[in-house]
Amino acid sequence: MSVMKIVKERDESIDLLRFIGLSLIILAHVSPPEVLFNLRCFDVPLMLFVSGLTYAGRSVDTSRRFLGHRFMRLIIPVYLFLTVYFILVFLLKIFFL
Repeated sequence: MSVMKIVKERDESIDLLRFIGLSLIILAHVSPPEVLFNLRCFDVPLMLFVSGLTYAGRSVDTSRRFLGHRFMRLIIPVYLFLTVYFILVFLLKIFFL
C-alpha cells in the first residue's frame, strides 16, 4: 500500500506576516521610541492570527501523540538550554565575582 504525502507550497505572505510580528515583539522589548512603541499594539494579536492561519486544516492524531510530539519538540530543548545557561551563570559568578 503506498502512502501519498501532500506537499504544500510555502506561502510567502504568511512568512512576511510572521517576520513583521516577531520584529515588533522584539522591538517592544528594547525600549523603542514613542512613535514606534505605538505601532506595536498589534504584534501579539498578529502572531496569534498567523498561528491560526498556519495550523488551520491540520489534523491532530490523538492527544497523547500530540502532547508527546510537543514535549519532544519544545520542552526538552528548553530544559537543555536552561541547564546550560544556569551552569554558565553559576560558573561566571564563581570566577568573576
